[in-house]
Amino acid sequence: MRIREVLTDELKKHYKDRWPREFGHKFDHSFMRNERVNDQYEVKNLLKFYDFLDCYCSVYAFREWHDLSEIRKQSAIIDTIVFDLDSEDLRVAFKEGRKLVEYLLSKDTTPRVYFSGRRGFHVYLDFPPIELKNKSEVIKRFGIRIRDELNLKTVDSHVFEVSRLLRAPFSKHSGSGLRCTPIKPDKFIEMDLISLKSFVKHSFSPIEVHESKWALKELRYEDFKLTTNKVLRQIQRRKIKRLKKDKSLAPCIKAILQRLEEGKNLTHFERFTLVTNLANLGWDKERIIALFEERVPDWVRERTEYQVNHIVGNGYKRPKCATLKAEGLCIPSCPRVGRVEA
Repeated sequence: MRIREVLTDELKKHYKDRWPREFGHKFDHSFMRNERVNDQYEVKNLLKFYDFLDCYCSVYAFREWHDLSEIRKQSAIIDTIVFDLDSEDLRVAFKEGRKLVEYLLSKDTTPRVYFSGRRGFHVYLDFPPIELKNKSEVIKRFGIRIRDELNLKTVDSHVFEVSRLLRAPFSKHSGSGLRCTPIKPDKFIEMDLISLKSFVKHSFSPIEVHESKWALKELRYEDFKLTTNKVLRQIQRRKIKRLKKDKSLAPCIKAILQRLEEGKNLTHFERFTLVTNLANLGWDKERIIALFEERVPDWVRERTEYQVNHIVGNGYKRPKCATLKAEGLCIPSCPRVGRVEA
């Protein structure tokens, strides 16, 4: 089976006959993008025009085309997530690629696998088009979650975005001269490196798209969590504003709350001070944990739970004014300045 005889049909399957899309081409010292393509015939013609070298196309089609990428991506049709595995050592990317494919197959999900042309692989996880309220965040979170769960070091997390372009199938890598080659996933996991290299030089697998119900369910749940968390954060912001008006709180504690509201990274001592003061006001542990949730740059629920439980459970007292002053947290306008604290 020769590529040129089946190219039109294979491109149609790969892009799911959803258009328009964005086309791009890499020159020696620049990258051209933002060229609209309306069907597989236009992609095919551009591949031929550039002699199949370094041609790219957007991962997603768009319901509405706009020349500005930031506006265009808002109408992206979300129907796949791509894992781009890339390494200087092809053996490493190959090992991790098989690990990812085996994981997806265990979820009754059949991915699409492509040799990228030089140092890695593209693994497409397909599903029916889905409406997401938080599409960019959901794609990134879902991809990173699987990457971290499988400890995949070669996955490029920058690919988890709506405006990403990837190499077009059957296009050639100008460095290696090899094509972006589709490989059946069951064949892929049975290959060794030698048989893989031979296959991508001399053959290819017909493209097959299988839509995953598992992925659809996971993405909807991720979108629900994000939407819920945004509502909770709005509630927390209102709580912080009310809390800052509490006359029983010293100005230094209100200043820490302000830094927390701005998403700044609090020091360990600032966090300790805030937790002990809120506990002294009668806040329970869950309420304190919720105040920190996704507000600090290094937020990890398990770590926050441990620290709050440790501080509140052991009954630690609030730091005294002298200690706060020594730590540089004292506010000069505080009415307590100058008092001797027992």
